[in-house]
Amino acid sequence: MAQAYQFPKNYERFLEMGQNDLKQKKTKEAIACFQQAYAITPSFSLNFFIASLFAEQGAYQEARNFIRKYRSEYLAKFEYLTFYLEILIEEKDFLTANAVINEQMLNCGSESLQPLVNLKRYVKSKELLYQQAEQWDLAKVKAKLLALPEVSVAQQLESFSEAFYLPQSDYLEVCQVLLASARVHSLVKSRLLEKLVVLNSKKTFQFAWIDQKRYPVVPAAIELPQDDPLYLRTATYLKVSLLSHDPILYHDLLEEFKLQFALLWPFPDKRLESAEIWVKAYLLHYSPGLLKYHSAEEKKEIERAEKIQEQLRLSLADWDPGNN
Repeated sequence: MAQAYQFPKNYERFLEMGQNDLKQKKTKEAIACFQQAYAITPSFSLNFFIASLFAEQGAYQEARNFIRKYRSEYLAKFEYLTFYLEILIEEKDFLTANAVINEQMLNCGSESLQPLVNLKRYVKSKELLYQQAEQWDLAKVKAKLLALPEVSVAQQLESFSEAFYLPQSDYLEVCQVLLASARVHSLVKSRLLEKLVVLNSKKTFQFAWIDQKRYPVVPAAIELPQDDPLYLRTATYLKVSLLSHDPILYHDLLEEFKLQFALLWPFPDKRLESAEIWVKAYLLHYSPGLLKYHSAEEKKEIERAEKIQEQLRLSLADWDPGNN
């Protein structure tokens, strides 16, 4: 007689199998079963349970990936916030840990402030221990990052993200140098500055913009690119103008606009003066049949914006590792 096999097809069965594997100390197999159950019916409680199992196994990156799916729920309660921060500490991502606490402190009531202050001190103590224990390796990373102005764009692309795993004081020091350098690609500087905005840094940095001039910028005083009013207006106008006519072109242009805006940020209005003109310049370049001019002056403005966009395309081509 042929052997009968059970094929699990439902949420409860996967949970049961996972529990059985846990009883037999088969944690990896248990996690796989719980993930199958989660794929059928996701929930915060099961998310936390799976993330905890990953953490017990030392799989902190996997735990963090799961946490991202319910980030707001993890931030809503102190016990879950503490767990999230422990994962970030294990990942040596002290920048994000500090940014998370700063975000909570900015939005909490007075009765919740002191526990967060204590938590911030705890994270700081862990950061200092890490800084002392790994001082030689961190010095090498800092030296490599500070040398980015002297290397190719491809090498900058490969290396700049290492800055995100520096202690906060070292990160600020590196940013002071790299943001002020005209030889560091604008997208690298944009990414570094974004983290400073999230950190709510009130320091003044000199920022070498695409016009080769330096301008002061205080990260805490500016919006992230995706929250900038000019970005939101232009993205909305692009959607209204193109989505119903040519959805493929719309999505392609939206991705191009995100990259171009990152090049222009944190001073986009120095080049992008009008959302309408900027979108019409895209049409001039990619689909002139959809473009209608209202006046000779408007035509000149659109052509001027199209030239700026072409310069940005060239800069983005330099950023492509295939071109280095």
